[in-house]
Amino acid sequence: MYMEDIDLNRRLHSRYRTMFYPHTSITHVHDKESFKRNTLLTEHIKSSIYYFRKWGWVFDRQRVKINDNCLQELSLIKKG
Repeated sequence: MYMEDIDLNRRLHSRYRTMFYPHTSITHVHDKESFKRNTLLTEHIKSSIYYFRKWGWVFDRQRVKINDNCLQELSLIKKG
């Protein structure tokens, strides 16, 4: 619901190729319910804590590697 989406994307990226298609957009139609309801804010915070415990709070080597590879691929696209 919150950080679970990011966690799922990371796990998918580790097994499959991630592609960027700039001509697509996704609109999230909910109205930031965790800012309006304390119970959902609590769930948002718990989700974040779980995510960062799993992947790291400050140093996340896998994320750094993914970001570096992405930037390298983007620079090759710009040159080509």
